[in-house]
Amino acid sequence: MKNKFSQLFFRILRKLKLYGLLTFFDKKWKSGCYSWPFDENEKVFLFVGQQTPWSIFHQRPQNFAKELARKGFKVVYCIAPYSGVQPDQEVYGIKEIEEGVFLYNHYKDWPISLPNVKYIYSCYPFHKSIAEKFKNQFHDALLIYDIFDDFSLFETKASDRDNHEYLIKKSDLCLYSADILKPVNAKNSCYSPNSVDVKHFSNRIKMKKIVYFGAIDSWFDFDSVEQAAKENVDSLFYIAGIVAPSVKSKFSLLLSENNIIFLGKVDYKYIPSIFDGFDVGIIPFIKNNITDAVNPIKMHEYVALGLKVISSPIQEVIKYKDSVIFYDESNTLSDRIMQSDKIKSKNLVAESWSDIVDKILLNAKSEKK
Repeated sequence: MKNKFSQLFFRILRKLKLYGLLTFFDKKWKSGCYSWPFDENEKVFLFVGQQTPWSIFHQRPQNFAKELARKGFKVVYCIAPYSGVQPDQEVYGIKEIEEGVFLYNHYKDWPISLPNVKYIYSCYPFHKSIAEKFKNQFHDALLIYDIFDDFSLFETKASDRDNHEYLIKKSDLCLYSADILKPVNAKNSCYSPNSVDVKHFSNRIKMKKIVYFGAIDSWFDFDSVEQAAKENVDSLFYIAGIVAPSVKSKFSLLLSENNIIFLGKVDYKYIPSIFDGFDVGIIPFIKNNITDAVNPIKMHEYVALGLKVISSPIQEVIKYKDSVIFYDESNTLSDRIMQSDKIKSKNLVAESWSDIVDKILLNAKSEKK
């Protein structure tokens, strides 16, 4: 809540152009990088990207930007301050996010000094004012307007429709991704369908798959899971279950890690199919009186799926010490995930509910006191 309030407060200061107060309260702007780390003779392709974060959708603008960088352009992609998404919100000034692609963020209204801007790219009607400003500043640059949605079908303001028509008329080139989107009043237009980054989709890296399914509540070891995700970037962490209201804010912070994927509540009948072929099942429980009284059903389900099991040393799981990998302060969950391929453990035979019913429920013998 505090973070959201700060973001809103800073956005208001910026909207009111109270830049002195903004930089006083948010001191990160003072330590930002504001000089371009490339030669002034380099060809620049400038993307009007505010309100189009780099990280939310990896679609046309981002793919164009990366491909242009591969072809030798220095790509400057403007992003919005206080967008609340990664990696955008960590950029104060200029940051090279990929080779040749620079995210540019500024607390003022886009003061930008670049000597060799060849192209300006915009793709939404609300880019009009910034696109116009950049075109006036870099008047020799070609302005490109990319149309890949029919804005008339969305709930848009009259000003957005006017801006759309303005950009069509004023741009040096209009791209359109579907025949029905071909602009009537464009100086020049070109059909440009969507495509694919073949190299990216051909490069299927083998990643370790980690799963947790079950309740997410106060006993969930958020810190250990966060550390494990940060330090095991070659692993994907899948979490399935219901999040208790009391820990929703903590869980939201956890999901800011790019390699943590939350599936929500998963129907029990689909669990074997969804997690088939995974590598590790984790039981990240904080050790306390509550968890020491739990015999985790998920441990047995992980075993039935053929997964290695990594758990905190809660009392009922310690009984299976020869078959379970344990983590603690000296050997963290992160460490154990890294080591899981090398640690040998005895195969635990999954005991079925049928066995329990036959041996215990229907043939129970009273324990001696």
